[in-house]
Amino acid sequence: MALLIALGADDAGSGLFLPIALLYLTRVVGLPLTTASALLRPLARRLPAGADHANRQPTAG
Repeated sequence: MALLIALGADDAGSGLFLPIALLYLTRVVGLPLTTASALLRPLARRLPAGADHANRQPTAG
């Protein structure tokens, strides 16, 4: 369930996927923080730096 919430936050474009995934891996799965962060590190490197949706251009309408 927690992973689905993390994926939902990512789909919303809020940029909360990595922090919520880290919480999921440490709290729900029970991994140590160092192991969980090591698992997420390759994923974090693939995400573009500063990828947020705050700089979208307004649409005409």
